[in-house]
Amino acid sequence: MLLPEQQIAIVYAVADERGMVGVQVQGRKILVNHKRLRLRVAATDLYPEDYDMSIVFDTPQVRKARKLMTKRHQKGNVINLLANPE
Repeated sequence: MLLPEQQIAIVYAVADERGMVGVQVQGRKILVNHKRLRLRVAATDLYPEDYDMSIVFDTPQVRKARKLMTKRHQKGNVINLLANPE
């Protein structure tokens, strides 16, 4: 939970040397200080061990492009992870 707004967030990156944690809130990925977070449910309780986390964090377009890349070469097929889907 992201405080003080009390929004539900999903952690996608562990804390760095400054204590900033990567979280996804309402489709946006942001960095917040670890002091602004409170654990509601552990990941081990939400997802099984072999769960594909790309389903949670990637857009359908990125997943489709990644699947096509594993099958064959397709000219112009690029995955841009830094692009904001909004």
